[in-house]
Amino acid sequence: MKEKLDNLIKIRNREGYILKVILGVCLFLFLQGTMVTRSYAQTTKVNLNVQNVELESVFMMIQQQVGYKVFYNNELVDAKQKVSIRVTDVSLDSALHTLLAPLDMTYKLVNKTIVVSNLKPVTAKTQPELLEITGFVKDKKGMPIPGVTVIYKSTPTLGRATDEKGFYRILVPSLDGELVFSFIGMKTQTVAIKKRVKIDVTMVEEATEMDEVIVTGYVPKAKNSFTGTAVQVKGDDLRKVNPTNLFAALKVFDPSFAVLDDEGMFGSDPNRVPDKIEIRGQNSMPDISQGNLQTYTSLPIFIMDGFQITVQQVFDLDMNRVQSVTILKDAAAASIYGSRAANGVIVIETKVPEGGKLRFSYTFNGSIQVPDLTSYNLMNASELLEYFEKAQLFNNGNKGDNTSTNIYEDLVGGNPGRQNLYTLLSKEVENGVDSYWLSQPLQTSVQHSHSLMLEGGVRFGEKDRRSMRYQVNLSAAPSNGVMKGSKRDRYGAGLKLLYNDLHVQITSDIQVALVKNTDSPYGSFSTYSNLLPIYRMKDENGKYFPRLSYENIPAYEGLPAPDFTGSTFSAQLNPLYEAKYLNSFSRGETTNLTYNLGLNWEVIEGLRVRSTFSISNVQDKAEVYRSPLSADFFDYTSVTDGEETNDGYNLENIYKRGTYTMTNSSQFDYYGSINVSYTKSFGRHLVQGIVGGELKETNSESDAYKTVGFLDDPLGYPSYAVQFDSYTGPSGSSSISRSAGMFANFNYSWDNRYLIDLTGRIDGSSNFASKQRSAPFWSAGVRWNIYNEKFMKTHGWFENLAVRANIGTVGNQNFQLSQIMTLYNFLKMYDGVMGAEIMSIANPELKWQTTLNRNIGLEFSLLQGLVNLDFNYYSNITKNNLTDIAILPSTGFSTYKANMGKVRNQGYEFSLSITPIKKNGWIVNAFVNGAHNKNKLLNISDALRDYNEVIKENQTAHLNYAGYTQLERIFLFEEGQSLNSIFAVRSMGIDPGTGQEIFVTADGVQTFQWNAADQVVVGNTEPTLKGYFGLNVDYKRWSFGANFQYSFGADRYNKTLYEKIEGGNFAQNADRRALTQRWTKPGDVAKYRGYGNTGQLKPTSRFVQKDDFLSMTSARLSYTLNANDLQSLGISLLKFTLSTNDLFYVSTIKQERGLSYPFARTFYFSLQANF
Repeated sequence: MKEKLDNLIKIRNREGYILKVILGVCLFLFLQGTMVTRSYAQTTKVNLNVQNVELESVFMMIQQQVGYKVFYNNELVDAKQKVSIRVTDVSLDSALHTLLAPLDMTYKLVNKTIVVSNLKPVTAKTQPELLEITGFVKDKKGMPIPGVTVIYKSTPTLGRATDEKGFYRILVPSLDGELVFSFIGMKTQTVAIKKRVKIDVTMVEEATEMDEVIVTGYVPKAKNSFTGTAVQVKGDDLRKVNPTNLFAALKVFDPSFAVLDDEGMFGSDPNRVPDKIEIRGQNSMPDISQGNLQTYTSLPIFIMDGFQITVQQVFDLDMNRVQSVTILKDAAAASIYGSRAANGVIVIETKVPEGGKLRFSYTFNGSIQVPDLTSYNLMNASELLEYFEKAQLFNNGNKGDNTSTNIYEDLVGGNPGRQNLYTLLSKEVENGVDSYWLSQPLQTSVQHSHSLMLEGGVRFGEKDRRSMRYQVNLSAAPSNGVMKGSKRDRYGAGLKLLYNDLHVQITSDIQVALVKNTDSPYGSFSTYSNLLPIYRMKDENGKYFPRLSYENIPAYEGLPAPDFTGSTFSAQLNPLYEAKYLNSFSRGETTNLTYNLGLNWEVIEGLRVRSTFSISNVQDKAEVYRSPLSADFFDYTSVTDGEETNDGYNLENIYKRGTYTMTNSSQFDYYGSINVSYTKSFGRHLVQGIVGGELKETNSESDAYKTVGFLDDPLGYPSYAVQFDSYTGPSGSSSISRSAGMFANFNYSWDNRYLIDLTGRIDGSSNFASKQRSAPFWSAGVRWNIYNEKFMKTHGWFENLAVRANIGTVGNQNFQLSQIMTLYNFLKMYDGVMGAEIMSIANPELKWQTTLNRNIGLEFSLLQGLVNLDFNYYSNITKNNLTDIAILPSTGFSTYKANMGKVRNQGYEFSLSITPIKKNGWIVNAFVNGAHNKNKLLNISDALRDYNEVIKENQTAHLNYAGYTQLERIFLFEEGQSLNSIFAVRSMGIDPGTGQEIFVTADGVQTFQWNAADQVVVGNTEPTLKGYFGLNVDYKRWSFGANFQYSFGADRYNKTLYEKIEGGNFAQNADRRALTQRWTKPGDVAKYRGYGNTGQLKPTSRFVQKDDFLSMTSARLSYTLNANDLQSLGISLLKFTLSTNDLFYVSTIKQERGLSYPFARTFYFSLQANF
């Protein structure tokens, strides 16, 4: 088997390329199977439109349309009586009910014969007076449903069917009974008459579409036979939480699904595409490359309509196209995806075209985003000046600016210029100077998105057995961020065709997407949180200062000139100057074209063949221009080969000023698959089997160049550059990767009580080492449907009660080709000779990273859906983790890739839903879910041990591993600990007598001396429990919902404490706590060291705090107008919604969030209209 896969991967001959071209031009068929359980009488469509014709003639028409013979007794059935009937595209069952019920007749299907007979005649003595009831039947979108069977429950022979406009009329003996409405694919509804003569009904799709079927991306599986763990959410429910962001909506329904922004850096950045998404914890080991700690991208795979797509495509997806999303989380659910499924699988199903008349659906989402700055607690100008005075910053020999110059001034008698500066700044504050820098780069952004869908279908061919459905989707979503100048504009268009014959379904789907993104010219938001409020922004002419300094302060009469020779008040760049007056930019554009084709063929009953083919192309372009007048090209410390400007800047050489960088990339993907499934039921046995295979090829190309030397700011086009960058020059790359896989699945059920599910897969990939080109993956699962046991059916409390368990393996392909192959880089020509150098050392023994998943689950639903619970316990072990191994430096490399490292994630998750009220138009539902995960390192590499020692050595030398003097959270790795552990020296707090910190050694001894060897685990960033809870209330046409996120037990290393309070730089603004909570004199009980303690901060448990938080994820209120009132306008549905996201966030930890890009509150107004 391995040899065959290896041969498949290595094929690159002419026939292969010819085949690729043929497949790209022709229809390589896509088949998506459905579970057919409907009877012929309900699926076969009939059209009748006759007035006053003999019943016998109608029988002949039916016989011609459906191919069945009609049998009746001439002595009992009057076939010559005149009848009238008008039904269009209704089921045979509905047509016969409509025809025969008024005649007191009924029918039975015997093989391929319709047997018509009279009902027992009713005597005149018992014949009641019949009363008429009328009404209208529609679907949840407000569209009329023709052919719905309407019967009087106590007398089923009294029945009718809705006409082509959805209206019905029925005669009943009493207004105290019940009507039963039934239609194939819809839930049967029983409605009490309650003396009414007009009853309108909204039909709801049968639960089998979503609630009883698990969408796996290959073949749908019945939920009651599914042994895996999956969370399935309808598109309508996702849009209720967030109408524009699928990731933000999806996490509410599954607490183990986490989009990570570890330190809350990126907030509401519209251009931040998630690069780290975890399901059930982190299973990849970090890697050390060139002295930096890096973690390989941790992402699940995304499958849309059977084809794999990128995380950016999901991020930019029009939410109105989504029908459902399913998260596959364990081996039984995801092992069929083999080497791609270690981080989970997200399966997205888009809407299928609906047949019938042409319909329009338009959705508008308008939103207002307001920056959320509640986490910032910065000083104003008056407080900052007081803070400087407490720190003795203006005194000679002060502790805040202990430079050699300042010490010299103290020895020779001091410099009164410092006190003059204090006097000048005080005067500024008195005159109202208090620059609020945080607001300068921000705006209240207005966003809007539009989604239009046109769909319909026609029937044709013999007896109208063929149909063609179509769907056109158009979308536009220009989106501005809360930082000025940042935006992300999304546009999409597509055409989906669905052809159906009796046993064949063909799908053709083409989608085009264009995304344009622009980063804010104002830069990182943290820049503005550091600026001092005592500085003016503009000069007397209203123009922004290029630099911020006390030298910009106008002269006050009678005040001497200030002088400050230390670094605290040295000039700072004004970021507003560049943003307002220069033309620097950073922008990009992505174009995506995808074409999916397929065939679904029912060969015989129960045997299906599915085949798919897809071509996709992604084109990316990124441009970055830095103006020659930008501060990036200023040198304040020396004049070398630069020039002096009128503003006093020292500029670099003119040929180096200004840069333009262009990067282009292109990726073509070809994918094809085929699988055969067979389902057979006999007696109490149900067997389902699937076998299949797939092939994929990815062709990637990229090129980039950087030009330098621009004469002036507006001349930002690359042709105005003087030269290419002398260090890099143009660059480019090209790669081809191929993969192949074969899989099989077997599912057996006995009496719908005891089930077993087995899956096997073997994958091969050209991205793996030559000796490890293929790898097997497998899973086994069992399920016990307890609710189907006889002892459970006696009381009827449970609609569902089942336990399930599974075990299996999945893999991970998230690493680079350079890690398993020796690659060479061509060097520039030197003296007429072209050279090359080795880029990486290959490891031909490198194995696939594999995760062993184990899961046991319990699910139940009782009292007709009053209470629903799903509980899972899991234990996943990832082995063969890719990490660095130290090698001899004589090779030219210090490390190379190897499989060393084992990680375990263990935990539980639950989802509880309660619906206590469901009557009189009211539906009240409350839910809560939660997840707990514990991560543990079972084995680490030698390189990680060496990294620990280097970190400790550099800490002792007052430097961190990157060479900076200010330390953030420290990453150390120990077997038995978590990847999320926080290492630091334990602290007893601040000594009231000296203002110094008291540390605790590894032996438990208190000391004032910090030692790297005393570092231990003092916290863990994983919460004890996290999840969501919410309430949903529906009353007639009104709907309300609110969702909240909670988390407790997690620890955080509070960056704000050491960056803005204790370790703060006096040249930057500080947190207000630095003014009120620092030690000042002996006897003070304080949280933070005194102002004079400006030495290097070390990792200490004093900065580790519990991060328990509660936030309001979303809230909404919607109203749907009465469809009957809108019919005259041609509108079948009109719905208005008001909603909000991230309304509030409260936490036990007070630290700044959104340092790179601020968080925001969003308020939506949505309108949905169907025509």
